Order: sequence, then structure tokens, then C-alpha cells
Amino acid sequence: MAKPRTQKKKPAPIALVKNATKVATAARKTHEVRARELVAEVRDKLGVAASAFYDIGVALVELSEPSLVAALGYRTFGALVKTELGISRDWASEMMAVARGMKRSTALSLGLTRAAAVVELAAATPEHDTPEQLAKGKVVVRGHHAPLRPEQMSARQIRQAAQVERRSHKKKDVEVAARVAELQALLVKKDPHASVTLVTTRPKGGTPTPTLKLSASLAAFEAVFGKR
Repeated sequence: MAKPRTQKKKPAPIALVKNATKVATAARKTHEVRARELVAEVRDKLGVAASAFYDIGVALVELSEPSLVAALGYRTFGALVKTELGISRDWASEMMAVARGMKRSTALSLGLTRAAAVVELAAATPEHDTPEQLAKGKVVVRGHHAPLRPEQMSARQIRQAAQVERRSHKKKDVEVAARVAELQALLVKKDPHASVTLVTTRPKGGTPTPTLKLSASLAAFEAVFGKR
């Protein structure tokens, strides 16, 4: 029995291909125009007063969109800001982080250096707080009996507070990991298939909560924790 002939796919009409190319070219042109506008805006504001850093950050956040970066012929945002604006990726990131995390009035009251330090502190704390919330709250500082407001602190003090937070959590993580390993070893002695897992959940707007998940036989549990 002869096999039915398979129909070959017809090539797309030339007019359709041309139209798709035209649309893609127009979109790229639109992106290029917008990207050039943003580059010009940042260049203008880089030479203005230091208070312009927030507006620069807002413009950089938009300029970092992949479509705009590609429209100017760059593979990375870092290469774009270095070549087009003459600034480092780190400095651009600081201004962008402040623009994302704070209101304009809050950021300007602190200045770029302190505002960026507050963003760093917010990332270091376990609580689900934002840079804006921290900027309006109080921070515990070594050598001071009472907590200080960020505007009363130097950027160095704020960054030191962030460093203390990171060290504190790292130390706690090591202690918890050691206790989990110890518990695992005790259970495995009684049940080779036993396992202990530490899971941390972070409720929206709340503090991270660690939870131990244990899997072992009843005999292993009773041997380690005692009978009830």
C-alpha cells in the first residue's frame, strides 16, 4: 500500500516576513531612542548637585532593562554605564538600590552614602523590613546606650551595624548546623534511614522562622527523646 504524501510546509509569504522585520526594526529603534534619552538625562544630572542621585537611580533602573541595553549594542548593563556614562557598575547599583528601596524625600535627607548604607543594613537584617522602614526607625550601635536614627549616624556606623548583623547570623547558622548534625547522628545510631532537615520560612511581613523536620522510626525517637 502506497504511503500518503506528506505536504511540505509552504514558505511564509515574502510580504509577511518583510512586515515582521519592519516591526522588529521599529521596536528596536524605539528602544534605542528611549535609551539615548535616558543616557542623556543621566549625563546631564551627573554634573548637577549631589541631590540628583535619586533621579539618576530612577533613570538607571529603567535603563537597565535588557531591551534598552541591547538597543544600544551592549551585552551587559555594566558595559553600558562604563562606556556611555563613565561610571562604575557598583556606583550605578548603589543609586539604583536606593531608588528602589526608598522614597525620594527619605533618600535625599540621608544623602547617597548613608542611604546606600541603610539599604545594605536592610539586606543584612533577618526581619522583613525595607530600607524605607529602617531609615525611619532606630539602629543599635556599639558604644551607644540608646539606639540611633540613621540621620544621626555616619555611613560607616550604619555599615558596621550591617556587618555585626551578618556576623551574628553566620555564628548562629554555624551553631544551629552543629546541633542539627548532632541530632542526626543520634537518630542514625538507632535508625540508619533517619534524617533531620532545617527549613526556614519567612511569612510576608514577618521574621524568618526555622523549623526542624525529623524523619525516623518510633524506636529511634523514643531512644533519643524518651518515651511519652
